Amino acid sequence: QQALIREGYTYPVLDVKLLKDQPLLTLHKEQRIRHVTDSVLKKAGISPEIRLLSRNYMTLEKLAAEDIGFTMLPADYVQVNRYDNPPAFLCIDQKYDAYWNLCLTTVKGAFISRADEALMKIVRDKFADKAR
Repeated sequence: QQALIREGYTYPVLDVKLLKDQPLLTLHKEQRIRHVTDSVLKKAGISPEIRLLSRNYMTLEKLAAEDIGFTMLPADYVQVNRYDNPPAFLCIDQKYDAYWNLCLTTVKGAFISRADEALMKIVRDKFADKAR
């Protein structure tokens, strides 16, 4: 079986269950991408063998390109890289809820540096553009 081209997805969509016998390249448990990966695999009812743990998602991406195993990464992360030997990019069906929410928080009345203020402005401007 193979991935299917579906409307609304950037890449062909692969049924995650088909990865059950494939080696997994993944991040450490405290990393957010790993939380999402574990959730997707649990919802799919599979437990692939973990071939490699890394703290660097780009390492996993490069190893996946060399067919060492598969990894799950946010589309925004992989779109910034260039490859001589690109991996096969596939999407996960929306039913697996493979996403997370991002928020910025501050302590009321606490000092906020100019760098912090600049970051908050960038984030607000970026999301304001997407809301239009």
